[in-house]
Amino acid sequence: MRIPHMKMSPAAWILVILLGAAAGVILLHDPDARDGSVLSQEMSGRSSLNGSLVDLTAGPGISANPSVTRPRSKTALAATTSPPPASDNEFSRHDQTRSGASKAGPGGPARSRFLPALEHSRPTSPLEGRPRPRSPLERSPGYYPPADPESMSVVTGRREAPEVSLELAGGAPSRDALAREILTALHARDESALAQLQITRREFEILCWPEVPESRPVTHISAEDAWSFSTNASHAGRGRMVSLYGGRDLEFLRLESEGSFPYRNFVRHYGMALLVKDRGTGENLRIVAAPSWIERHGRFKILIFKD
Repeated sequence: MRIPHMKMSPAAWILVILLGAAAGVILLHDPDARDGSVLSQEMSGRSSLNGSLVDLTAGPGISANPSVTRPRSKTALAATTSPPPASDNEFSRHDQTRSGASKAGPGGPARSRFLPALEHSRPTSPLEGRPRPRSPLERSPGYYPPADPESMSVVTGRREAPEVSLELAGGAPSRDALAREILTALHARDESALAQLQITRREFEILCWPEVPESRPVTHISAEDAWSFSTNASHAGRGRMVSLYGGRDLEFLRLESEGSFPYRNFVRHYGMALLVKDRGTGENLRIVAAPSWIERHGRFKILIFKD
């Protein structure tokens, strides 16, 4: 069977050639435009996150809005990744997946797309002496930035939320006490006891969610969306903790923390790690499966478990 041949006028051929040449010039002179993987996400306002909430361990100043900060390449992330402190050398890093392979790459652990302000291990800011990265979309015909009157919260790491009266239910009276509660639940292989140490949905929606930049109206992310994603991650994270450490006689040695960040209604402690000793084997372990904790008026609870 013969396929009919399409005939094009000389003017049409000239137009096709000019369009192809223009596209080639754009790709050659704009490295950002070559990576089309984030363009559709940028257009919807939900691009991949810089450095990647959800194990929800972000520091302040990280944005889900690509017009403020966009994902860095793996090479750039690897160049800025700090080596572990010398004190970690004696401790085994038990943050691998069930198969034993680490999920962390040059850019750090796998992240969530919902709460980067509660995910990254170190606070960073687009204003640390560097010009703001530009989005390729800003040079598109007819482009205009979305209405975002709270865009500066991306830089400060928090929104201006009102004070609330809700208090944390349960939890522990100190960080060390919370760490020991975690070890007690692991020794008993009790996932439900671990879940009791985590903030509730009501605590999340009233205390935490209104203060993070990702709750801005421009993101179109609801508290229900964020909680649903974090719940799934936490359920898997608790199961992984019990599978790795359940039934083991672990002695608490000390806590490590990369820092704390104050919000109006709570303080977030991020980069939390439990340094413990297995009394049965004598092995020193470093547990990072619950890396972000919440403090309010002297009570401490886990924000999320890391899968």
